[in-house]
Amino acid sequence: MKNKMFTEDDLHNYLSYVEDNYHFHSGGWYDKDADEPVKKSEMLAKFIQSLVPKVTTTISKNKNIIEVRDWDKLVQKVYGKPYSFQQQDGCQERGVFGIKIPDWEFAQEMEEEEMNFEIPLRINSEIMGVKFEIWLSTDPNTHKDLMGWQDWKLDLFWSRNFYPNIYCVANDLFKQGYIDEGEYLINIDW
Repeated sequence: MKNKMFTEDDLHNYLSYVEDNYHFHSGGWYDKDADEPVKKSEMLAKFIQSLVPKVTTTISKNKNIIEVRDWDKLVQKVYGKPYSFQQQDGCQERGVFGIKIPDWEFAQEMEEEEMNFEIPLRINSEIMGVKFEIWLSTDPNTHKDLMGWQDWKLDLFWSRNFYPNIYCVANDLFKQGYIDEGEYLINIDW
């Protein structure tokens, strides 16, 4: 598995995005429309956010629908790790998962009560899910090298066993500016 966040096409698209939306002068980057200074990290965050489509549902003006594939793609791009929300908790059924972003209290409660500091290095183990900080600080290749796994086994282990609490991921994506505050429905379909 190549452990890089962006493909060559992503890099090309990012450079085009920067060229279309920003300009460089006086030693810094500026938004073309507002001529306001902008940090490089903000430019990257807005680009990644643009990769994930958000559609307002007709059920309610206040809820956004994100397809599970798009949610997974965002998490994979931001963190550079295998991720599949549908595969978590013994595999999610088809349907809709509602989440409020941010939800600091619920994330903290779930993180403390439900997630583990470590899990067995076994695919489909009964013990699944790790603390967000553990997930963040672990390089997927650590498991690949340790277990001698092929790429598909590594992806399966990370998707089904070595994953963080979704509320912690959502809050972190919000904190970094990758996703807006609001109520979301993740449409789970395979």
